[in-house]
Amino acid sequence: MQNLPFTRDLNKLYITYCCAFALAIIFPVLTVVFMIVSLNSLGSPVEAAEVARVISTVLLFGLFSLVPVFAAVVFFCIMLYRFWELVPKQNRKHGLGALIGFLFIPWFNLYWNFVAIWGCGKEYNSLFGGKKENLDLFALIICICLIFFPFISFIFLLFWLYQMKNAAIILQQNQ
Repeated sequence: MQNLPFTRDLNKLYITYCCAFALAIIFPVLTVVFMIVSLNSLGSPVEAAEVARVISTVLLFGLFSLVPVFAAVVFFCIMLYRFWELVPKQNRKHGLGALIGFLFIPWFNLYWNFVAIWGCGKEYNSLFGGKKENLDLFALIICICLIFFPFISFIFLLFWLYQMKNAAIILQQNQ
């Protein structure tokens, strides 16, 4: 029962990440819908002031749509940090701060995703004795998609985080 707070924390983080991810999808869609409806309601003789009002409102909605994206990134980094915390120190090649911090370096993060995300999946796979091979595979798919199809990778990330969360809870209970 002493592992209950860790389990609750990971479950809350995962639910919060999913909510932020959903809002990150919904806000831009609503922004586009608002823009289309607003431009269609202006009529045929359109004044520049009305168009400027619509564009400024759309830009404001666009800025608000970045908030859940940043929130999703923050919650992902927190979860990844917690996953790496459970890996024994002798199995880690890098410090916890470096594993997460280097993800924010432009262009270098394309390489570092493989170290931090795929490496975490491989470590968990080895900790479970090869029984959780999908953690490794999903992590690799996410890293490749982050290079070529970044938005698709977030869908795989939802499934991977769920599986990693469950694996982390099992590891915590076994310690």
